[in-house]
Amino acid sequence: LLPSGSDVTLFSPKERNRCAEEAGLDPACEYVGFVGSFYHYQGLATLLEAFDSLHARRSSLRLLMVGDGEAATALHEQASQRGLSPLITWTGRVPYARVPMLIGAMDVCVAPFCGDRGETSPVKIFDYLACGKPVVASAIPSVTALFSEANGVRLVEPDRPALLADAVMTLLDQPENARRLGLNGRACVETRFGWSAIVQGLREMVEPMILDYQKPQRVCLNGTRERV
Repeated sequence: LLPSGSDVTLFSPKERNRCAEEAGLDPACEYVGFVGSFYHYQGLATLLEAFDSLHARRSSLRLLMVGDGEAATALHEQASQRGLSPLITWTGRVPYARVPMLIGAMDVCVAPFCGDRGETSPVKIFDYLACGKPVVASAIPSVTALFSEANGVRLVEPDRPALLADAVMTLLDQPENARRLGLNGRACVETRFGWSAIVQGLREMVEPMILDYQKPQRVCLNGTRERV
């Protein structure tokens, strides 16, 4: 099977403060961000719990939530109960062309999938990395099969808010390390998961089949002139 990928022309590194200003955010703050559908399996309740801990340790931190979905109401209620609502920007659904700008405003991107997520194609991780952002993601099989610290993703045990918070905080505290992860991730996506690389992989998969199909076929006939 071919992996998913990202449009590395659309999703590319951008100047962080300019993106924050364009998004209507305060460039003086730091942003942890998520992009995707708001469903249970995305682990967003875990993310809110982790953010509560993070903000207690780092008052300049904010959460940028890009997307919408059936879990939105419960997530808003959870944020309100924890007193986090003023610290979170909920964009709702946005045009696809705006997503790279919003990712560009983030300091650390997260993909906190639940442990029972099952098989998934982690498209958001490809897009985060294409934008040159460090990523913290749940270590579920479909993620660990493709990503590691070597290509820009710090993996954590799923459904563990404290571990998620610690991994994010470490990257915020170590901006050079975070920058290195982002550069490695961008290079990986350009080389292996951009559309050109995906097309090349498809070509390499299909060409032998075409050549085999085009070979002359020998047809044998039995005594009654039927094909056998």
